[in-house]
Amino acid sequence: MLIRKKMPYFTADDGERIYYSEVGTGQPLLFIHGWMSDSLDFKSNITYFSKNYHCLTLDIRGHGLSRQIDTNLNLNQVARDVQALILRLNLDSIIMIGHSMGAVVIFSYIFQFKTHLLKGICIIDQLPKLLKDKQWDFGVEGGIEIIQKLKQSLNNDFSIFVENVAKQNSSMERTIRVMDRETILTFFRELCTYDYRTLISEIDIPVLCMLKSETNLPLNPLGKWYQNNLPNCTYIEFPESGHWIFKDKEDKFNLSLETFIHQL
Repeated sequence: MLIRKKMPYFTADDGERIYYSEVGTGQPLLFIHGWMSDSLDFKSNITYFSKNYHCLTLDIRGHGLSRQIDTNLNLNQVARDVQALILRLNLDSIIMIGHSMGAVVIFSYIFQFKTHLLKGICIIDQLPKLLKDKQWDFGVEGGIEIIQKLKQSLNNDFSIFVENVAKQNSSMERTIRVMDRETILTFFRELCTYDYRTLISEIDIPVLCMLKSETNLPLNPLGKWYQNNLPNCTYIEFPESGHWIFKDKEDKFNLSLETFIHQL
């Protein structure tokens, strides 16, 4: 099998240059990383899948090797960046895999461009709405005040912030040390304002939803919500895993995703 390895840039619709990579041939799989990370997060998974699939990644603007970009730092634009990459490479029947903020990028992509170029999607440990409210019992407490708390944390002592993040995922230390603080904050604002609950019920392609287990609960209740609201949902829960399911439980993740691909 011919294995292609490229590490180029493509031009987004606003003229910015976005880093991407591709390796392997066959069914296209597009991996989209999360907040304060980069495409290297999926390095080990792509080593596995590129033996049989065409694996693609991009570094979201403001992140990784796209970190010099400081314009249009919003999730809708990132989804348009994804579309620009798809059109550049003339892809279709794509399976998108999004972790954390990367899953929100997929939601935004579907909202803007529908699903006609997609074969399926994989949501890795992400909610359709991040912040709790009176009608939404999942997610993060504190409302938009947490944006101000993050701003204070970034401004007070950035080294402590980096250290605390690294405790959750050591690979993020590499990424955020070179990120602009305003970029970190801007994307967090985006995460605090999105709401794709209505969109979920309109997704008309198969969805693989992977969530970590919640502490002291036999089943993650958000998983049940996804099953009830997604028309075609395969749900898999990962006990004893952190937020980075594809790293913490790599073998189970790879097998689950590959099984999902074979069933499409």
